[in-house]
Amino acid sequence: AAMAVLPVWHPDILEFVKCKSEEGQITNFNISVGITDEFMKAVKKDDDFTLRHPENGEMYK
Repeated sequence: AAMAVLPVWHPDILEFVKCKSEEGQITNFNISVGITDEFMKAVKKDDDFTLRHPENGEMYK
């Protein structure tokens, strides 16, 4: 089995977490999301969380 980890702030995170929803698309592969303190604080406050460009850190959404 292989594993992939994507940080929670990455612009592709929504597609990433859905990638195993189609039967047979990704097998023998584990996926994980790297959660940050910033994200958890936003969750606790019910705030929006900004996605960031992975190369320059600029706000994405």
